[in-house]
Amino acid sequence: SGLEPIVVVPPSPANTRDLADFTGLEVHTGYLGSCASGRLEDLRIAAQVLRGRRIQPGFQLHVVPTSRAIMAAAAREGLIETLVEAGAFISSPSCDYCFGRIATMSAGQRAVSTGTLNTPGRMGSVDSEIYICNAAVV
Repeated sequence: SGLEPIVVVPPSPANTRDLADFTGLEVHTGYLGSCASGRLEDLRIAAQVLRGRRIQPGFQLHVVPTSRAIMAAAAREGLIETLVEAGAFISSPSCDYCFGRIATMSAGQRAVSTGTLNTPGRMGSVDSEIYICNAAVV
């Protein structure tokens, strides 16, 4: 397709920009999952991108399947194993990451996320930034 990938930049879900404009931006954590984006196809694309690779030191990738059924299917397909071998942390389905109860972001940190909101304070400090993008980008 001729469509260029986009990213939703802080501080509002209304701020869409071309992903290419943010290449090289330092990010500290990734969040792949939520009620809207921890689908089996999201886990498949992440595993495809990470297969045979390791997550860069200093970057944390949190993967949260949408449901227990999706988590089980991902395990049967070997996706969970691929993600863990790449260095991802896999959690059971939970809303805790989206609202900053687990893996809380500190001031100055940036995240790439497949979550649904990027408002200040959503995943921890109001002085952190969340960039919403697709699973392959995370």
